[in-house]
Amino acid sequence: MQLINRKSLLIVIIILICTNGILAIRYHQLKQTSAQQNNQIAAKNKKILDFTNLFITEVLQSNQVVDFQTRLKLENEIRDINDPELLKQWQTFVDSKTQDEAQKETTNLLKLLITKAQTTN
Repeated sequence: MQLINRKSLLIVIIILICTNGILAIRYHQLKQTSAQQNNQIAAKNKKILDFTNLFITEVLQSNQVVDFQTRLKLENEIRDINDPELLKQWQTFVDSKTQDEAQKETTNLLKLLITKAQTTN
């Protein structure tokens, strides 16, 4: 009888050790995945903030017409963010026909940039 109890106890201990090992491995994998996702979110937020800063500096605070090089740089940076909604709003801004429409779309673009920076996931 004692031999059966010892064998049963040994089997239970082995199962618990294996389970702990599997859980430790899974925890480590999830921790790595979480760190990678956090890094991706931080990188995307940085791109959004860099674009926002460039837009404010080169477009909103400029007293001159925005030149081709600046437009190209803005276009490349907004594309580099890789967000279809931001790109669509950018295109809407660029396609504005009147100054009033451009002002409205500027506000919409800035609101969207702030929202994306706050909720990027």
